[in-house]
Amino acid sequence: MGIEQGIELNRFEVYQTMLDKGFSIKTIASIFSVSEESIEKLLMKA
Repeated sequence: MGIEQGIELNRFEVYQTMLDKGFSIKTIASIFSVSEESIEKLLMKA
């Protein structure tokens, strides 16, 4: 596994954990200054 895949996996795990704890995608996007679409795209890859 390359570094980029490792970073993406880590991001996925962080986003998934936050969703499990009740955060919305909109809130997560705001916290990390990323687009909602980028979070949705990453979560759909898994």
